[in-house]
Amino acid sequence: MRSRSRSKRAVLAAGVVVLLVIWLRMLPTIASSPRHRAIGEQLDRAGVDAGALFYTDHPRFWRANTPQASPEEVSDPPPDFAAPALGSGV
Repeated sequence: MRSRSRSKRAVLAAGVVVLLVIWLRMLPTIASSPRHRAIGEQLDRAGVDAGALFYTDHPRFWRANTPQASPEEVSDPPPDFAAPALGSGV
């Protein structure tokens, strides 16, 4: 019975180590990559608050990331704008 308890603890410890490596090493590396910084700068230029929850639902995000978007098209949506719900297939 003790070996089963030890193996569960070993699996738990390994899982914690994996999460720590991801959180403390991989995520900071990704965040400092040039591609990630460029995306953040693009969101700033589009006026999207990247710290906001579900910022990709903001219409300016999609308009700014459309190849044919002009500065005039990247503006506030009309007041009656309703973003499609997630999973709606739209």
